[in-house]
Amino acid sequence: MIADTYNLHFSFSFFLIMGAILGVTAQAPQIIHYQAVLRDGITLYSEKEIGIRTSILQGSATGSAVYVQTDTITTSSVGLVNIAIGQSNNQTGMLSEVDWSAGPFFLKLETDTEGGNMYTDSVTTQFISVPFGFQSAESASVSMRVSASGDTLYIGSQERVIIPGISAINSCTTCYPAGYQHCNGVVTEIVNVYNALTEQTWMDRNLGALRQAQSSTDAQGYGDWFQWGRFADGHQCRYPEMSETLDFNANTSVPAPSADWYGKFILEGEDPYDWLITPDTNLWLVDNVINNPCPTGYRLPTAAEWDAERLSWVEPPINSTNTSAGAFASPLKLPVSGARNFSSGETFDVGTHGHYWSSSVSGTHALLQSFSSSDAGLFSNHRAYANSVRCIKTPPPPSYPSGFVHCLDNGDTTDIVEVTSTNGKVWMDRNLGAQRRALTRRDAQGYGDWFQWGRFADGHQCRNSKTLMTLATTAASSADLVWYGKFITISLQPPFDWLESTTDNLWQGDLGTNNPCPEGFRLPTSAEWNEERLSWSQNNYNGAFASPLKLPAPGFRNNSGSAFEVGTGGAYWSSSIMGYYANYLNYVSTNAYIASYVRAFGFSVRCIKD
Repeated sequence: MIADTYNLHFSFSFFLIMGAILGVTAQAPQIIHYQAVLRDGITLYSEKEIGIRTSILQGSATGSAVYVQTDTITTSSVGLVNIAIGQSNNQTGMLSEVDWSAGPFFLKLETDTEGGNMYTDSVTTQFISVPFGFQSAESASVSMRVSASGDTLYIGSQERVIIPGISAINSCTTCYPAGYQHCNGVVTEIVNVYNALTEQTWMDRNLGALRQAQSSTDAQGYGDWFQWGRFADGHQCRYPEMSETLDFNANTSVPAPSADWYGKFILEGEDPYDWLITPDTNLWLVDNVINNPCPTGYRLPTAAEWDAERLSWVEPPINSTNTSAGAFASPLKLPVSGARNFSSGETFDVGTHGHYWSSSVSGTHALLQSFSSSDAGLFSNHRAYANSVRCIKTPPPPSYPSGFVHCLDNGDTTDIVEVTSTNGKVWMDRNLGAQRRALTRRDAQGYGDWFQWGRFADGHQCRNSKTLMTLATTAASSADLVWYGKFITISLQPPFDWLESTTDNLWQGDLGTNNPCPEGFRLPTSAEWNEERLSWSQNNYNGAFASPLKLPAPGFRNNSGSAFEVGTGGAYWSSSIMGYYANYLNYVSTNAYIASYVRAFGFSVRCIKD
């Protein structure tokens, strides 16, 4: 016999999709498991008794019910409910008797948020059978696991995308370093949160927290207290009970279960006020992280990164203050979790101050971000203090093509940050060569470079590169060529190209010849550019910048190497060609359009994900 597995997709005014928890056996008792998170707008129904009626309808969304059950379920702290369809004391019909071949079938969910049977909110959606759900009845089980990043559900050898951060299924027990001592018996869930103002991704809760803080004084969101540079050996525990104290220093920073100080909070009331006999400034550093307690792919933030977060608290759309109110109003939802004293081991400032370690040091001290109801800022602290830890995600190393010449003054690569457009396409959020995502239409740091169509990033694209009136004899980039790194100028006559012999098969696809975009990205086609243009609120440079892509007006470089329309217009290459010309997106103050022009001109490049 074949067992059908169904993928349950649904949406309420206060339901949000979690993804599918699957498993229907072909023999009685037949059960369909699913999870959901209940919320009213943005407010979770946390630890609340909810009445739920589940119906399976045959034929249509208004068809006859072949199975009905009612349950009263208490949600978890994050609004999560788990329901087993077919396993209820209050049911009409038998799930095992449903003839799934006589479909279609629809799932109707109704709720009473007061825990009764006055069901007022409902939604109906069709059961969709998915290929990976079929398995032989002889198979006892299906292997299921979630990826380390929490964004993919693997069922057997197949994979399906799930929505991160919604369900407890995203809890990742393999992402923490080997030997990590979890204090409350529950692994801290790894859920990302993104601050668009600082363009940084963080964990959404403190290390050791039971949940993302629901208020500034939410004890379940406080988490653990770490002495600076120490691994999570258990010394950081604050609940269910605080770790023991010990009145002598560690002789090594390497955690060893056999050591007397392992798992104990080390007291130190004398200079240099460190938990180590010999202070070590090489712990928790960005470039060489030792004793990093954060999950794989995360680390302690630097002092500069903390300062950027603090400064973002007073910017729209948060519109809060540079205090604990601003800390909690920010995307990070930072609570006032207090700290533990270095000399006594006693707690202090709980419920009034937040103290968060950075990876940065200052002499024999380490720097931390602190805030209260009246102020916030960076301070230095004895390393024997124990403060909160909030982990920041380490961006993947830049994946630019070999030989890519970066034009930024400090030699840094353009950050690879994704943004999704109104049309659902994923792009880089800034132009190639830009120092940052444009903050305004005339933000020079958001302009980026100017590329001649089909050329690799050999340095010619730098806005101040030298010019040369000699056509290239090959599209290949080589440092020993006279035109390498130079902007090739031409007279306006055929073939209007920087190449002696025009070549059309450049820049097509992420594996295309001379593709300057990072791995997995490419030049957009002219059709893709036009699709974006049609989605703008205004068909001009205002609409370009108002779009999710935040396209500035970087101008362009003409056939003689001179700059034009800087701050007043934008010209962006596509991968599409038209005869001697290549297609591009153009916009100024009055209009925007797709056109074709001379390949020797230097236009901007914005990469789309392949």
